[in-house]
Amino acid sequence: IRKRVDRMEKLKAEKEKGELSKYTKKEQLLLDREMERLSERFQGLVLMKEKPDALFVIDLKKESIAVKESKDKNMPLSRLIESKLV
Repeated sequence: IRKRVDRMEKLKAEKEKGELSKYTKKEQLLLDREMERLSERFQGLVLMKEKPDALFVIDLKKESIAVKESKDKNMPLSRLIESKLV
């Protein structure tokens, strides 16, 4: 994930400096689309430069990878308990 966030920041910096003009129109369009996709997925992670202090999980089954990683990194884990109303 860190590599993708770095790529997004690099593309934004190049766009602000006007360095994307060295590419063809098609390449510029493809880079703009890539930057949009990366922004949609990773915009919230740009400001996070270090690991979080705790992790909050709603669905343990769906987020099993996140739960496993938090255990591996000795990170506190908090979860919401689902109750089914019938």
